[in-house]
Amino acid sequence: MWQVNELFENREYYLRRFNKKQYLETFEEYEKAFHSFDALCRKHYEEHGDIELLCGEVAQAVCLYVSECASGQLFKNARQEAEWQEQMNLFVVTYLFPAILECRNDYYKQLVKALEKQWAQTFKGYKIKAATFETINSGFQKKAFGLF
Repeated sequence: MWQVNELFENREYYLRRFNKKQYLETFEEYEKAFHSFDALCRKHYEEHGDIELLCGEVAQAVCLYVSECASGQLFKNARQEAEWQEQMNLFVVTYLFPAILECRNDYYKQLVKALEKQWAQTFKGYKIKAATFETINSGFQKKAFGLF
């Protein structure tokens, strides 16, 4: 129902372009792709009116999808698996969370919190926190001006 796979299509492309010069353009591309998923969320919310149910279902669907992706990988060792998980974490933090936060709908804050909580439960030892596009992008600016 949730078509979570659409959120992760072209993940490697987006991560390759996560840099000062390309992040703005790439994030805008991701936002356009994210809109169909957001439309599903809005429709579910309008039909059921239950923010907690919506957020819980989406968080579970996202984490289940990532878990299934991990199961389908042929990791040679634990280090390779950890690197793959770190890439998934980075993608969620730099593209998925900011896209959700840009929606500014009735449930965006709760959805991010539900995803953070479910992620920590599903992927033991990996706690991720949401940030806005502006916060992430400004990190490039600070680093460029020598503030770090």
